[in-house]
Amino acid sequence: MNQDKITRVDRRGRLILWLIILILSVNLSTIYMENSTMAAKISKKSIRRSAPPADETPAEAFSRLATGRTYKAVKSIGLIAQLTGSAYESTDVQKRAIVTALEASVEQVKEVFAGTAKSSDSFKLPN
Repeated sequence: MNQDKITRVDRRGRLILWLIILILSVNLSTIYMENSTMAAKISKKSIRRSAPPADETPAEAFSRLATGRTYKAVKSIGLIAQLTGSAYESTDVQKRAIVTALEASVEQVKEVFAGTAKSSDSFKLPN
């Protein structure tokens, strides 16, 4: 009988020890994830907010900004194209609206570069 009590106490002790380890590991992984996320946010902010070189010419500034913005636009269009996958469902009207909006935006960029229009942004997907 005494041996049976010891075994139960031993099992409870091991169970409590495992629970403590589990709680600590969850807390540590949460802290690690929060710190990693914070570090990623800080590094993204520092990249985005880096000051242009003091001796940068307007042509160099245009090239730097246009390269980054064009890359983002092309990447975004690629992400829109991925919406055609089997995981998504869309109507022909929605697809035409997206393509029309993209084409209109490209035409507007052409007109702005030609000096015949001002830039404006708006798009709403039809239901």
